[in-house]
Amino acid sequence: MTRNLVKRRLREIGARLLTDHPTGVDVVVRALPAAAQSEWEELVTETEQAFAQALRRLAARAAGKQQPGPERPAASGERT
Repeated sequence: MTRNLVKRRLREIGARLLTDHPTGVDVVVRALPAAAQSEWEELVTETEQAFAQALRRLAARAAGKQQPGPERPAASGERT
């Protein structure tokens, strides 16, 4: 029952977000277990922040800019 509550909440939040943003964007949301204990406003805030960050990255990629991100070590055999 908790899982369905989180799913319904995230679906509602996503529907609200997508009405205010550009079309042509596919969104996948993965709820972590902690989401089951989150209040509605916290879910809204965190989802809006994550969506805004994703849109910024998408815009930067579309503009041909490299979005700064966390440094990652080169995998063995990978050129640096």
